[in-house]
Amino acid sequence: MIIRQEQNEIIFDDVISGMIADAWHSVKEYHLCMGTKDAKGNSVNSIERAINKPDSLNSRGYMADRDTVLELIKNHDNLLHDEKYQISRYVPYRLLSAFMKEIRGNERGLERRINIDSKWRKFFIDNMVSVRGWIQMKKARYFQDRNPEVPGIIYKISPGSERQ
Repeated sequence: MIIRQEQNEIIFDDVISGMIADAWHSVKEYHLCMGTKDAKGNSVNSIERAINKPDSLNSRGYMADRDTVLELIKNHDNLLHDEKYQISRYVPYRLLSAFMKEIRGNERGLERRINIDSKWRKFFIDNMVSVRGWIQMKKARYFQDRNPEVPGIIYKISPGSERQ
């Protein structure tokens, strides 16, 4: 969970590492695409590129849990810097700009921070089940739009969500 009771700010780098970790299972186990491919067949999606970096990142496979993946991302931060920076330039602004018109551009990239008012922090913590549900729905829709031929996307977006 990125928002904790005692936390007053969120660093973009932590959010982006979490995004990579959250997509890990879907890309590694089910080979779901997160975007289009270039002429050489490589993903143009920065999260998918980070997950598929051709090195020791791939040694863990899809079975790694989220904490293991986050540790792996942290240990390979230099290797993933370009992808993480690319994500920091665009992704947060698409979500936040709808609520805050003053958010424009990409200054400070991965070091940028979001200060969380104590009332908003309490709201997110108190409503985390609903927030996670909304995120899962958006994630499923995102993957389904990019993988229309794959059935049962909802069961492939996070570890443990497979049918019993």
